[in-house]
Amino acid sequence: MTDLARIIAAIRADYAANATDDGQWMPLAWIREGEHTSRFLPADVDEALRLLARGDSPHGDIVLEEQVNQKTLTQAARAAAVRVGGRDLTEIRVG
Repeated sequence: MTDLARIIAAIRADYAANATDDGQWMPLAWIREGEHTSRFLPADVDEALRLLARGDSPHGDIVLEEQVNQKTLTQAARAAAVRVGGRDLTEIRVG
């Protein structure tokens, strides 16, 4: 298993550990601080998140999006964002 595959598996595990409903939106900060994902270097997690955000991976059930109301973002949410295509993506959904 490649590092990217391990990171994506960790993202899925941390999402599942925090989600109360399938397909709910969750802050990326929760994933980055999660038990599994936090074991990886932030730059490597960024690379995996960018791959997922492009939508050209076999993990099409994982979607990243920016928070519509930017005023509600905390410092932690802003720090956890991944920049893709000029947008700061701060939310993740699996399923």
